[in-house]
Amino acid sequence: MEAFTLMLIKAFISLLAIMNPFSSVPVVMSLTTQYSKEEIRRIAFFASFYAFLILFFFLLSGDLLFRFMGITIHSFKVGGGVLLFLIGINLVQGEVHKEKGRSQDIEAALQRENIALIPLAMPLLAGPGAITTVLVLRSYGKNLVDFVAILLAILLACFVAFIVYSSSSFLYRFLGRTGINLVTRISGILLLAVSVQFITDGLKSLLK
Repeated sequence: MEAFTLMLIKAFISLLAIMNPFSSVPVVMSLTTQYSKEEIRRIAFFASFYAFLILFFFLLSGDLLFRFMGITIHSFKVGGGVLLFLIGINLVQGEVHKEKGRSQDIEAALQRENIALIPLAMPLLAGPGAITTVLVLRSYGKNLVDFVAILLAILLACFVAFIVYSSSSFLYRFLGRTGINLVTRISGILLLAVSVQFITDGLKSLLK
């Protein structure tokens, strides 16, 4: 039970830090200005649902991808850790757009019907960083208990994203731009710590 709890907490904090739905609140508001509260809640639900499906797919197929591409788990830990480290630096510096998508991508999304899938679910929630995190966490899993813990962490992180997205207007008024930037930077610091742990574990195994 203790191992399950530790894996759940580690996976949840890692995913929530990299998904960081708070940093996407201004984007959600800009994409949903002409929608009613009920429609925004529906878009938030499908965005989090699509993100869950994407991350769940990579959780299931992680081992197959490693074998197919001939990549060792330890090498992926180092590579994935480096990627997360760079994303964490961007978040700490407030350069969220490098991970979350460019303004022209968001503007193009206004012309699309299903904004819940693109860009809200991908890349805002289930982007390269989140997918990498799931794959690296999967490599730590030793049994079915760890797999269930990671799956539950994905579900909880997506549920938090749903709450944040569905109440984006309130959060923006409550936190303001300064509050959102503060949350983003805290997420970046947490992500830096997680990425260093990934790199350290991978290098230990490779150097052996």
